[in-house]
Amino acid sequence: MSAGATLIKELSERARGRFKEERRLLSFEDYLALVSASPRAHTRDAVTFTRDAFDHFGVSDVERPYGTLRRFHLFDDPLPSGEPGPEAVAGQELAQARMYELLCDFEREGRANRLILLHGPNGSAKSSLVRCVAKALERYSELPEGALYTFSWVFPSKRAEGSAGIGFGSSSPRGEGPSTYAYLSGSELEARVPCETRDHPLLLLPKEARVAWLTEQLGADARLPKSLLEGELSPKSAQIFEALLKRYQGDLSEVLKHVQVERFSSSRRYRRALSTVDPQMRVDAHARQVTADRSLAALPHALQHLNLYEAGGHLVEGNRGLIEYNDLLKRPLEAFKYLLATCESGAVRLETLTLYLDAVLIGSCNFEHLEAFKESPEFSSFKGRLELIEVPYLRDIEQERKIYAPQLKALSAELELTPDLDWALASWGVMTRLERPQKEQYEEELGSLVAQLDAFDKATLYSTAQAPERLSYEERRAITQALKQLYHEAHPAPLYEGLIGASPRELKALLLSLAHEAHAAHAQAIARGATPARPTLTPLTLFKALRALCEQRDLYPFLKRQGSGGFYQPLVFVQQLEDLVFKRLEERFERALGWVEEQSVSELFERYLSHVMCTVKGERLHNPLTGAYEPPDEALMSHVEGRLKRPHSAEARATLLQRVGSWRLDHPEASLDYAQIFPLELKVLRESYLEERRARTLDELEGVCQLLRHTPRAQEVQELQELQEDQSDERAREVLAHLEREGYPQQSALEMLSALYARLKR
Repeated sequence: MSAGATLIKELSERARGRFKEERRLLSFEDYLALVSASPRAHTRDAVTFTRDAFDHFGVSDVERPYGTLRRFHLFDDPLPSGEPGPEAVAGQELAQARMYELLCDFEREGRANRLILLHGPNGSAKSSLVRCVAKALERYSELPEGALYTFSWVFPSKRAEGSAGIGFGSSSPRGEGPSTYAYLSGSELEARVPCETRDHPLLLLPKEARVAWLTEQLGADARLPKSLLEGELSPKSAQIFEALLKRYQGDLSEVLKHVQVERFSSSRRYRRALSTVDPQMRVDAHARQVTADRSLAALPHALQHLNLYEAGGHLVEGNRGLIEYNDLLKRPLEAFKYLLATCESGAVRLETLTLYLDAVLIGSCNFEHLEAFKESPEFSSFKGRLELIEVPYLRDIEQERKIYAPQLKALSAELELTPDLDWALASWGVMTRLERPQKEQYEEELGSLVAQLDAFDKATLYSTAQAPERLSYEERRAITQALKQLYHEAHPAPLYEGLIGASPRELKALLLSLAHEAHAAHAQAIARGATPARPTLTPLTLFKALRALCEQRDLYPFLKRQGSGGFYQPLVFVQQLEDLVFKRLEERFERALGWVEEQSVSELFERYLSHVMCTVKGERLHNPLTGAYEPPDEALMSHVEGRLKRPHSAEARATLLQRVGSWRLDHPEASLDYAQIFPLELKVLRESYLEERRARTLDELEGVCQLLRHTPRAQEVQELQELQEDQSDERAREVLAHLEREGYPQQSALEMLSALYARLKR
């Protein structure tokens, strides 16, 4: 047997086993046994099924500086490994929680009687949220616990052994022949009529008997969805059912022989129980006559007199699942006015028939279109049929960075990327979206403090809960305690924080543009005779692009806002972030040189505080080397206080101990964290040592540049091989190796260090 034949045989056996295991085809009797074994799983409507998909993928509490939020893992687009997938939604936990709450409300009410409308600025992840839900429904429907069933009508041929031959010749006495036609092979079937609306198989049971049987299976207190309590078959299936019932003179068991129950899975690609309605001018459903269709010409005589109509369109495709209205309000009002009646009754009335939907309706729209719609006289009719969910831009830098992480990971395969690139991009985007605090919403002292915050201060608070170091400990504690209030601060309607600002969609496009420019620059360098190993993309390039973007005031509304109190100044933000990026680089460079280790500064300050404590208390200090108790070292305290520019007074020293006591009251179980209690003092102390060595830093930078055969500019970069040939400065090589371990490839490090040298030289 050839390798191809072996493969086909293995796949065939595997497919047959999976088909049987998943119970893809069933008779109606076997399906009732399946329902009886697991009644809740097979009596769910679209709302409950969607809610169960949320639960299946799990939920966890996430701690953020602005509160504890619930995150539903289906929005992580989880891969089989459990890692977030390419379509994961960063942040937006408040919108996720609201969607889940509405699904629970709909379940209590028996069906989805309102349309969920996600609204917000362009690129705020509205469509991504819906896409994650749809993808989760696809995956869930393929699992045993997420099995969905519908049915088709099947009619046997005369060749089928023992067939009753309905409409194809002489009939066998009723009650004889096979107990079901559901398992006949394709050659034994003369016709098969699928149910295009994917009706629930239990709708084939008479309503009273259906409700009584389900109550018996689920218990008297069980809540049944209205789709099963009050639902009916679709018009085409109802006509076939009635015709067969007449043919068999009311014998329901004979009618149900023609039912082939089949499992289906949701699919966006094939529009099964998942449908997206884009802005368009036509109605979202239609009907066509199918009696004369050649594919159905083999219907038995008992059915050929019927005028059967087949429904189609987006609403039919999304039945038993999710229907998304993408950019709903971009459509003319007349094109979706039918939603008023559809949301109320669950019905769509066409010219020739009425469809009853079992689906979750969810839409998206831009903020501007929603505000314009509110001015329409029709809005008062719609507002009771809509559930509005706000989806603003992210205001958390760490969450914003997750948006760009997949793209940067892909770019890293072809470009050299440096640290702080994603942080700078995310920080700038978040800073453009933040609103100036409303001082009047706080108590007087707190209001004065929040009024001092600028956009970077606020962005840092949201992402790390760290208040500005320029404030005192008590002031920082007050602002941190009010962080949740600040995050949820109300703004004059219709404005809300995160509504206006740079769109992640635009910033992702900017990254791709920068990658293209990096490749072009790399090609030009090669043409000039240089041989750089790879193209580079650094924050320097990003800041240049952001400055150019800030000149396009006619394209971006957030650039037209008047600056106020450190807010709404995108061009200023670029300079602010550039300074911070170079400050970080300088600190990394000096760490690479081994200067002013963080631990040594912390240890010095801790020693200083222990001497201060003994001084204030009038005690002696134990010397672990001699074992003796000695008076506090006044020279040490004066040295540290001189660098801190603090007075050498008992009162000033007592104030430091009071801050330690206040922190201990707030954190009775935690170990002392001087970095949190005295961040400003540690910063000043560290910088005092670094300032003394600034001249040496310049010398070291110059040495690195000379080693790399590069002037202090970033236009020309030499090949890495040339760097290794020069053995003149081993120390500079160690510094570069250290920086490379921190994420700076040598070419990118050279570009950044050259720019740092030029800045420090000024």
